Amino acid sequence: MSTVAPLRASPLSQYWPIGDARTAWQGGELPEGSGDFTAAAAGDGLNVADLSAAARFRFAGSTPELGLIDAGRVVEPVPGWLVGRLPGNDLIALPSPLKTEPAPGFATGAERQDPGFGHGYWIYAVGQATAQMFAHGCDIDLRPGSFGNRQLRQTTLFRTAVLIVRDDLGEVPGYHILGCCSYAHHIAGMVLDLQQAAGGQVMGLADLRRAARY
Repeated sequence: MSTVAPLRASPLSQYWPIGDARTAWQGGELPEGSGDFTAAAAGDGLNVADLSAAARFRFAGSTPELGLIDAGRVVEPVPGWLVGRLPGNDLIALPSPLKTEPAPGFATGAERQDPGFGHGYWIYAVGQATAQMFAHGCDIDLRPGSFGNRQLRQTTLFRTAVLIVRDDLGEVPGYHILGCCSYAHHIAGMVLDLQQAAGGQVMGLADLRRAARY
């Protein structure tokens, strides 16, 4: 008798209520969204989508079948998947939430996957207040002129270790931020505090894709 694995939940779900509607994506249960988020709103304030429940992968060592990927860069060798090389030569693979139909799976190097990488928090942030967030909480310069699209960095944000991948939403700078689930409450609180000061909202997956189409 076959069984279907339950959809994963997010460590941020209790801190970022966004209605009851949920959608299944990449093995997780993600908020669908409010339906009133627009492409124009993406550039204002600090807007964040919680992608924590979705599958993503980290591979130890080189993966020749994906070709040459420079450290600190992100490419898309498989449709709908962002693949980047870390300074220690490990690879990460993130399904792109901006693509309506990413490839259904990512099996390359499965025997070398790091299971811990898929159980932290993962948010996608856009809006002019992302610059304020990084200026107040990050140790390195992540302004658009210094940190280009499809680059990645390991750094600290609000005194916690994070991995940041820049992945723009059209002409609006966008950032994937991934960190340990132990700090989900801390990061959620810092983001909500900044939203109260600078505006913005928590998006769902449908909100994000609607904005990406324009």
